[in-house]
Amino acid sequence: MYGYYVSEEWLYQTACSLLAKVHPDFSESKARSNARVNPTYSFRKTFHIGTLSTTYAIPPPGQIIPAECRDDGAVCVLYIFNDQPESYNHRPTQKQVDKLTRFMGREPQWWEGVMSVKFYRSLYQ
Repeated sequence: MYGYYVSEEWLYQTACSLLAKVHPDFSESKARSNARVNPTYSFRKTFHIGTLSTTYAIPPPGQIIPAECRDDGAVCVLYIFNDQPESYNHRPTQKQVDKLTRFMGREPQWWEGVMSVKFYRSLYQ
């Protein structure tokens, strides 16, 4: 997949902020609830990139990733598109990626996806 590492808290807080601009009619509690359940919705609406989503990935060897972006060795990634044909075929324009990159403050990169440890633990609880 191709995207940016993020912390889940940053994703939530930023989603709340973007949602206030996208839907000024939402109450604060509705915006918080929506941002918690579907944080990428406000990113998709703001940047007009329908393939934006989040998942976990394996950190590249030697890359320094902030601790708040890690979860049991995996990295939370806001990805622009993944390697599946449906996602890749609907990837955004370079102009859209450039706008998101300016907002994020760093270039996107390629990631290798992995299921989070939380997912596996939830199977046995």
